[in-house]
Amino acid sequence: MRRPNLCNNSIGVADDAYKPTNNTATQKDEGRLSIVRRVLGGSRKKDDNCSTARIKLFGVPLVDLPLNNNSVPKVLQRLCVFIEVHGMKVEGLFRLSGGNTTLIDSLKNQFNTEGDAELEVCNDIASVALLLVVWLKELPQPLLSQEITTELVSLMHKYEGDTWWGPVCHESILTAGTLPANALDTILHLLHNYSAKQPTSMTYLPSVFSPLLTCAEIKDLAGPEVVQLTSKLIQDYGVIFHKRNFDLDAINKQGAVFISDSVSNHKQRKRKEKRDTCLKLDRKFVRSNSEERPALNTACATTRAETMRRVSSHEDFSKTHNNNKIEPNQV
Repeated sequence: MRRPNLCNNSIGVADDAYKPTNNTATQKDEGRLSIVRRVLGGSRKKDDNCSTARIKLFGVPLVDLPLNNNSVPKVLQRLCVFIEVHGMKVEGLFRLSGGNTTLIDSLKNQFNTEGDAELEVCNDIASVALLLVVWLKELPQPLLSQEITTELVSLMHKYEGDTWWGPVCHESILTAGTLPANALDTILHLLHNYSAKQPTSMTYLPSVFSPLLTCAEIKDLAGPEVVQLTSKLIQDYGVIFHKRNFDLDAINKQGAVFISDSVSNHKQRKRKEKRDTCLKLDRKFVRSNSEERPALNTACATTRAETMRRVSSHEDFSKTHNNNKIEPNQV
């Protein structure tokens, strides 16, 4: 048999064997934490990469673009507002021959990587205007489909010179969807205001934006008809969008005021009518010292109200009435 000290040694060996096991477990725990940290860090980087990829704003469908509170793409709103603030007095905007190609590419890359661009720093409004043209050109689908464009051309000929052209055109544009209709509203608003400031721009704006807003190839329509449609959309923007929306807002406001203040207005009218009535009665019964009153005529009792005489306010009418009574035997 082995001596007891050997057992003690075995226990010591077991203890020594257990210590590395604790170190291994600790290493495993530390390894797990590092793995979790690595996974979380990697997923965070992956999310950052995904978010960076989602910033792309050119060549992306409208449904995938970040929108503002009015359901308009933010990049479109940014470009249109900047052009409207800084470019209304500049001639020749949106001409394809203008602008700096290098600057346009740089601004485009800024939008695609950072979600915005330093438009104020570039100090080149012509390049920003062409950047809007590039954004429209790179849309996967035009704002107006072939069917809607064909329908609008037909409506343009049918309602030429008619007041129904605006509402009918607006209803047809709404069939394209909320996002295309809002984007078209924003662009036409800019072009309409610019053409009002620069009337000569209408000689080239329709031909520039016609292939950008509608289908490039339409079998049943000729190119001049689509250009004419684009020109009419720009010129009649106030009838198609702006004026119609204001009329609806005015109707809604009038209805809201009428509904909310109907009871109070009724009470105020009653008090006002009562006050006016009292004033009328007061004016009716106020007598002056020289007021004209119906006089008594001794010749005929039936003509008393037709003759007038001036009296004093201090006159005793009871005595006068008694003295002027006509006896039956006097008639």
